[in-house]
Amino acid sequence: MIDDIRSLLDQYTKWLRDKTSLRQISDWIEISTPYLDRHNDCLQIYAKRQNGGYLLTDDGYIIEDLQQSGCKLDTGKRQALLMTRVITEREE
Repeated sequence: MIDDIRSLLDQYTKWLRDKTSLRQISDWIEISTPYLDRHNDCLQIYAKRQNGGYLLTDDGYIIEDLQQSGCKLDTGKRQALLMTRVITEREE
């Protein structure tokens, strides 16, 4: 069974790599993924090398879309979730 799961994981990784495109835009790399938002548009994120790591952003797209659809983001718990970030090994 573990070999079956490994095979599925390998297939998924290949599919993701094949369906993801990269494009240089000034100092940024645009990463277009095969994942779709609620409008059936491919999700895009942007990466830039910064301070020995990478800064990733969607340029506010998801938050703006949530707000435009009426989602309130000003509750304490939602604000706390929005303010979380990944800690890199260099920062520990």
